[in-house]
Amino acid sequence: MWVLDVATATARQIPGVRLNSVFGTAYRWLPDNQTLIARTVPANRGQVPDVTAAPTGPIVQENVGRTAAARTYQDLLKNPTDEKIFDYYATTQLLKVSLDGKTQPLGQPGVIQGLRPHPMASIFW
Repeated sequence: MWVLDVATATARQIPGVRLNSVFGTAYRWLPDNQTLIARTVPANRGQVPDVTAAPTGPIVQENVGRTAAARTYQDLLKNPTDEKIFDYYATTQLLKVSLDGKTQPLGQPGVIQGLRPHPMASIFW
């Protein structure tokens, strides 16, 4: 994560903070415009799950003689290995990050699709 100061045209990296944008924008500014909440890659994420298993054959679905719904992509996670890979990349740690580079973990790592700070969130920190 990098912070840019437009007034001085300088940028600096926040050490150790790697954004996780699997679900889109990985941060939201708090109302004070000095702090943000970021979805980050957990520090102890580990190695990518093993994906050596080859499929046993194609998945064939037919709609012969009946009406079929439009494509919904419900079969994207076809097996436990797909689920492990999804969880690996989608798991995030929420961090409160201030412009001076201080960070504070919020809760435990998990699959967090979105975040929206409450306008009065600063009273809980």
